[in-house]
Amino acid sequence: MHKTYRGREKPISLVVFLGSLLRAELKCRETLTVLNLEGWQRALTVARRAKESLSKVQRESKSTDSFKLTKSSYLYAKGEVYHRAGNMAKSLRILHKALKIMENELQGHTSTSRCLNAIGNCHNKLGEHDEAISYYTRAYDMRQQLSGSMKHFDMPFFKGQIGTVYEGKKQFEKAIEYYKEALELAKELKIPGMVNTALYNRNIANAYCWLRNFDDAYQPAKNGYEIRKVVLGRHPWTARSAFQMAEICRSLEDFDEAEEFYEQAWEIEKSLGQGNHSEVMVRIVESSEGFFLEGKRKDQFRQEVFDFFLRY
Repeated sequence: MHKTYRGREKPISLVVFLGSLLRAELKCRETLTVLNLEGWQRALTVARRAKESLSKVQRESKSTDSFKLTKSSYLYAKGEVYHRAGNMAKSLRILHKALKIMENELQGHTSTSRCLNAIGNCHNKLGEHDEAISYYTRAYDMRQQLSGSMKHFDMPFFKGQIGTVYEGKKQFEKAIEYYKEALELAKELKIPGMVNTALYNRNIANAYCWLRNFDDAYQPAKNGYEIRKVVLGRHPWTARSAFQMAEICRSLEDFDEAEEFYEQAWEIEKSLGQGNHSEVMVRIVESSEGFFLEGKRKDQFRQEVFDFFLRY
């Protein structure tokens, strides 16, 4: 079966064409899943397979809308991988290429709003708060316009993202306000056990910690940890929540519970594969070593750290 695209006279195999695009699209989705579960290095390997499928498409079909949209999916996934790897400059270049295609082909769309959010994440990580909030707000407004209401899975997440900008600007009360609104909206949408709900709880706790209000930080931090423990298991975000709990308990002078959470954070961290460690890996090691002040456990911990970094 053959078909001509956009006035091209040379026929191409529609089955082969669509098969290549489908494989590429599936690999893009797999890339994002692997990124969240196994880290950026494994995800980059999957993304390369998506690129291989795209490269098999014949030249004359690359002007089709279908190819462009699949390419935008690939660029978005690749941009997210480089963001997780910490290469913000490269991530931004790739994501802007994806956004240009999406705005031309899709205009207002769920994919476009998520790409805007991803660009905001890069600016936020770079400390460029005004740029970040501009992209977060565009993503939020686009998603609300598409839904016609606040009742969409992405809405609490985008609201929470705006909160992270205020936290970065050290406006912690304002950040807490946005985080709590995101959490309440998630509850209204009946998604209390989702990973993003854990994030809102963790962020609320973090902002309270900046305010030195550890009493109010404790419960949302515990909620976030429990959700991540059940949903994610041994995962960088679970390690990060366990470490947050340890630091809060230590500040509250509940040293027995603090030790328990330091141990849990370390046990998770050392079980993770290369390229899939938490952002607080070094802090977990430093704080845990300082907490295990004496005895065999401190010697054992130091040996575990030595073995860990030999593998790392």
